[in-house]
Amino acid sequence: MENTNNNLTNKEEIAPFDLITKQLPKKLKMLKKTIANTSRRRGYTLLVLVLMYFAVGLALTSPIAIQNNTQLKDTQLEVALDQSENIAIATASPIKNYIIGEIYQKAQQQFIEHLNLNKSSALTYPCQNELTPTEQNGGSMLQQY
Repeated sequence: MENTNNNLTNKEEIAPFDLITKQLPKKLKMLKKTIANTSRRRGYTLLVLVLMYFAVGLALTSPIAIQNNTQLKDTQLEVALDQSENIAIATASPIKNYIIGEIYQKAQQQFIEHLNLNKSSALTYPCQNELTPTEQNGGSMLQQY
């Protein structure tokens, strides 16, 4: 550690930056000339081959892409139908419950009245615009609609 010499001369430089900056533009010019001297036909041939490979790949994969797109649309349609069905049920449920409640109450009330008329002491009673004998006069609920 004591013997380190920090006085470096140009010959002992660790990274000769001046040499790199002088040689790099020369190397780039040589590379440019090399690229420019290559045959233009080879470049056009390469370009045509790449385009042909692209066209062939596109032609081979397009039926698969079309089928996937169609199946995706069908799946989206099924999901939309399921969601609309759920929304319709959720929206209509309160209305449906109200209607069922009203109809059930009316039907139950008419059935109770019908049973009371069937067990009454009268000879007949009207059931759906037909005179029907009561239970005491031989009528039976099984014979009615």
